[in-house]
Amino acid sequence: MRLQNDSTILTVLGIVFVQLGGVIASNIYRQDDKPKYHRGNRQLIAINVLSILLFIIAKIYYVTKNKIRDKKWNAMTVEVSLPLVHFMHQFSCEARRDVAKKEYLLTMTSRNVKITQRTQAIRLVAV
Repeated sequence: MRLQNDSTILTVLGIVFVQLGGVIASNIYRQDDKPKYHRGNRQLIAINVLSILLFIIAKIYYVTKNKIRDKKWNAMTVEVSLPLVHFMHQFSCEARRDVAKKEYLLTMTSRNVKITQRTQAIRLVAV
């Protein structure tokens, strides 16, 4: 199953690592390492270097992924790519129309139920 949005994954991973950093930071500067905290500073530098390396690796991954996608797209002829663009546009328009139609039907159904309930209540009072 393909994930819908890769940037969402990176955002979630970023949040996770920030939270882990908070937990780790509370254990880095210890009382036994006072007053210059050599061990704690080394650990922080190592964490920062690791973070920078991970960002560089992610950048290389996404640049490579985009180049591969562009090569595939540019290798297509106009006869092949134009129907794909038309299909994707049509699909997105139909999806938006379907959502709007469902929302309209839901509101109309709830209005009809309320009107029917009011009508029945009026009939009961009139009888």
